[in-house]
Amino acid sequence: MADGATSDNGRGTADVAALEQLESVRADLEQRERELHCMHERIDALERQVASGREQLRAMIDSAPNTAIFMVDPDRRIKVVNRVASEYFETSSDQIVGHDFDAFLLQHRERIADYEQLTRTIKQRLAEGDSIQELEVRLIRPKKTVHLFCCPVHDREECCLGWIWALSDITHLERAAGQLRTIVEASPVPLLIARVEDERILFANRALSQLLGVDCRELIGRKKPDIFGDAADRDAIAEGLHDHGRIDDYELRIRDAADRTLWTLLSAVKTELEGDVVLISALHDIDARKRAEDALKSALDELEQANRHIRDTQTQLLYAEKMAVLGALVAGIAHEIKTPIGAISSMQDTLLRAVDKLKRTLQQACPEVYQENRKLKSALSAIEDANQVIDSGSARVLDIVKRLRSFARVDSRELLETDIHAGIEDTLLLIHHETKSRIKIVKNFGRLPPVRCNPGQLNQVLLNLLVNAAQAIDGKGTITIATASLDGHIHIAITDDGAGIPKEIREKIFDPGFTTKCAGVGTGLGLSICCKIVREHRGSIEVQSELGKGTTVTVTLPIKLENLDEGFGDNKSCVCC
Repeated sequence: MADGATSDNGRGTADVAALEQLESVRADLEQRERELHCMHERIDALERQVASGREQLRAMIDSAPNTAIFMVDPDRRIKVVNRVASEYFETSSDQIVGHDFDAFLLQHRERIADYEQLTRTIKQRLAEGDSIQELEVRLIRPKKTVHLFCCPVHDREECCLGWIWALSDITHLERAAGQLRTIVEASPVPLLIARVEDERILFANRALSQLLGVDCRELIGRKKPDIFGDAADRDAIAEGLHDHGRIDDYELRIRDAADRTLWTLLSAVKTELEGDVVLISALHDIDARKRAEDALKSALDELEQANRHIRDTQTQLLYAEKMAVLGALVAGIAHEIKTPIGAISSMQDTLLRAVDKLKRTLQQACPEVYQENRKLKSALSAIEDANQVIDSGSARVLDIVKRLRSFARVDSRELLETDIHAGIEDTLLLIHHETKSRIKIVKNFGRLPPVRCNPGQLNQVLLNLLVNAAQAIDGKGTITIATASLDGHIHIAITDDGAGIPKEIREKIFDPGFTTKCAGVGTGLGLSICCKIVREHRGSIEVQSELGKGTTVTVTLPIKLENLDEGFGDNKSCVCC
């Protein structure tokens, strides 16, 4: 019995262990069942997400405006198409999905213009890279122009999942571009578009053709022609474009096909066009305006010159009238002086004879008294000395009168054979009061032939120049007068060692009314009158001056002058340097 009890106990223990193991298995199965249930729920959720994503993707593909989309698997089987693709090829999506993409295109090749060329281009593009961008394709039915795009789709491990092919309708863009081209082509403003990199012309309109005188079709694809009339303009425009990227309203001279120079107004800007940096230029024809401006400027210049000529003439007439009055006054004074001086000379001669007769009478009647009376001899000697002084003074006054009468001939237009040196001497006599006590006169006279000129007018020139030279010297100084004859002309150089002429006013010294002297000292007409007279004599005046060292004025006159130049000669005949 003991053995039987032991056997039963052993079986009971084994049953318990089996039950426990069975319970463990059951619990494990329940756990796995719960995990499997959760997994099914996640799978269902993922399927719902995939289905939702698929629906969203399809909705997005179908909503793509004017773009036919094909999703192709690695075996080039069409997996998804959108509504626009069905409309383009007039086939339902169910009839398209599952077909080989190349076979589908071949089946509808009658709808595609230049189908064989298109397939060759696609193969070439894909051989060069794994995508195609904006390949222009023309559909015959429906009549559209589209851009073909192709790009691969990869997963996270870069495995190819397929391809997306798209045909985007650009018909409206092409139509708009055509309208824009028509507008630009018809624009009255000459337009040019050129690539910056190689300066190749991409577009030129009819207005540019008319401006340059060349067919715009001949310009397309060529390098920009060198139309610049001035190389400096090319450099300035290049600098402006480099610094600012644009040029606005630049007045530019260009040359057309006939090598004529035209004025234009250039505006240009750099921008990007289809991936290229281009320069868009507009040329406004302003040639007529510039020519009108030039004509107006020329007319204004002529008017200003005429007004200046009138002012100069009025000034000369006023000065000539004043000089004529002065000449008449001088001549009258000279005449009035000559009469009493003549009487003085006559009576002085009578006095000389009377004194001489008195001396002879005294010597004969009273020789001893005459020889021994010192007071008598002193009185007679004083009378003789006084007579010599009176004789010398009378001769000098008569000489002055003669020179005054010579200088007074200012109203005559007659040309006479004239001794230039005599004219200089006459003038020096007149300004003797200005120079006698402080200025040394140095004369370096050369041999001069008689000069055919108007002596009265020439005396005016010499007087003005010598007075200016004297007034330029502050204190004591020297005036040097040099003359010479060379190549049919005589040269008179008057040099002073005065203050000199400041550089900033040298160009103005011959202007009527310009003066550096104080009020009441100068009218500003002196050098203007000199210039006018010398120009009438077909000569020239050259002024050389150095500040602080002095001034030299050189007058050059022809020796044989036939007539005066009433047109006042060359404007460049009077210069200061």
